[in-house]
Order: sequence, then structure tokens, then C-alpha cells
Amino acid sequence: MPFCSKCGVRMDDGVVFCPICGTTSDIPAPPPLALQPVYVPPLFAPDTQGAYYVPQMIVPMRMKNTTVAAVLSLLIAGAGQIYAGRAVRGLGILALIFLIGFTGYAVFNLLGFLLVVPFIIGIFAWQIYDAYSLARKFNEHTRTYARPPW
Repeated sequence: MPFCSKCGVRMDDGVVFCPICGTTSDIPAPPPLALQPVYVPPLFAPDTQGAYYVPQMIVPMRMKNTTVAAVLSLLIAGAGQIYAGRAVRGLGILALIFLIGFTGYAVFNLLGFLLVVPFIIGIFAWQIYDAYSLARKFNEHTRTYARPPW
């Protein structure tokens, strides 16, 4: 039986993804022709109510890379949020940075732009962390509930 190279969990033969951390196994497997849902029997009897969501069909999902999200946000404001699945949030951050910069320059010329630069830098730094955090939350939710959070 193979073991996961990342978390060390024993995996069944033929399993491509680790059920705990989601990494691929070291054993090369042929690519599937199509993603096929796998039936998982419910943990609770039909007449009892469980406190947790129990997925009935599990389809392997792609995880978001937190480093890619942070680097995209470093290059273009809001791009990491778009990569993490929050397009409106990313476009809003990009528009906010441009509006603050343009308003400062249009109202007070160069001096006004220099006054708003610390706010722009603060928002820019926050949005890099936010993109990293969104990608991490996406991965945690996908591992837990086997579906994307948003």
C-alpha cells in the first residue's frame, strides 16, 4: 500500500489523491478519461440528523495555490482574488486603488497624489494578504466539504 509523501497517510491501491491533504500519490497513474463521481454511503442513518454536511457524491476538485494568488496580487492588484474565485472583490480592489490615486492626483495634483500614496500602499499590501488568505480558505473548505465555498 502506498503512503502519501506529504502527510504519511496510508492510501489504497489505485488512489491518485490523498484523502487528507489532497496531494497526488508518487505512483504514476494513467489520467482518467473523465471525472466520475464516486458514491459515498451516508455516515448517519436516514432517520437521524447529522450535525455535519455529508457529501453523497465526491468529485476530485482542483486546489488553489496560495503562492500563485499572492504573486498575482503583487503583480496586478486584485488578480489574486480573481484567481481565488472572487472576481467582483478583485475588480473592486483594483478600482479602489485607481480611484484613490486618480482622485488624489486630480484634486491636488502631484502633492495630493503623494499624500494618498501611503493609503494606496496599505491597501495594496492588504490585498496581497487577502488573496493568500482566500486561496487558503478555498482549499480548506474544498477539503472539508468536497465542494468550492463560493
